[in-house]
Amino acid sequence: MRLLTHNFLQSTVKGTENGYPLQIEVERVELEDPPSEINRDLLLRLLPKLNYPALLQGAEQIAPHVPGLPTLPKELPPYFLSLSGPPAPPNNNSDSDSNTAAAAAATFSQPASDEKDPETEVVEEAATTRLENESEDNLQTLEANLHKILFDVHLIDGALICPGTGRRFPVKDAIPNMLLHADEI
Repeated sequence: MRLLTHNFLQSTVKGTENGYPLQIEVERVELEDPPSEINRDLLLRLLPKLNYPALLQGAEQIAPHVPGLPTLPKELPPYFLSLSGPPAPPNNNSDSDSNTAAAAAATFSQPASDEKDPETEVVEEAATTRLENESEDNLQTLEANLHKILFDVHLIDGALICPGTGRRFPVKDAIPNMLLHADEI
């Protein structure tokens, strides 16, 4: 199971108020070797749909089991998010929409009208200048690190644990079993 998959899973046990993000318990994890080819377009299209704090949490829980796993910044740089296009609809499963990459990206979305406010032009010009001044190497490194964590790390065996109820969902042969028992529906 990739961390990309983990980012979209949640517990739906009856009575659960806080079923996201699931905690990761690792028994066996593998790193794809050789690493998969980086698809920048796919990565940038996914960013607004991800809950970035949940991705960080998952990466931190897996990191002790994967030597050399890159670390990610606590927040994605706004100029990086501006590359990813329009944001996804808010995720109602997170504690705060302000914590999601989509909410951060929303600050850089284009206005609906063709007329631009002078303040908006100044902000856009500043963002463009920052992007132009930012080292291409830094952007490529961040893209490579995000890609590696999202696509190349595979939880083979372990469990996903509901933060609200403690219910364990087993992961066997990289397949999470999210089926509920009859009394949990």
